[in-house]
Amino acid sequence: GIRIDFPLRRKDIADIAGTTLHTASRILAGWERRGLLVSHNQHLMLPAPKELGRIAEGIAA
Repeated sequence: GIRIDFPLRRKDIADIAGTTLHTASRILAGWERRGLLVSHNQHLMLPAPKELGRIAEGIAA
């Protein structure tokens, strides 16, 4: 997986993605439920980056 080893708040992610905090939080929570994202103390781990890539490309939902 990929580990993001610097503090990254959901607000930062929303700003980068050009969306609202509410939308970013909802999507990230869904990814956490599916095991695609692990967050702890504003640090992130992406255990399945290829699956997230497929989601980004619209291959999986």
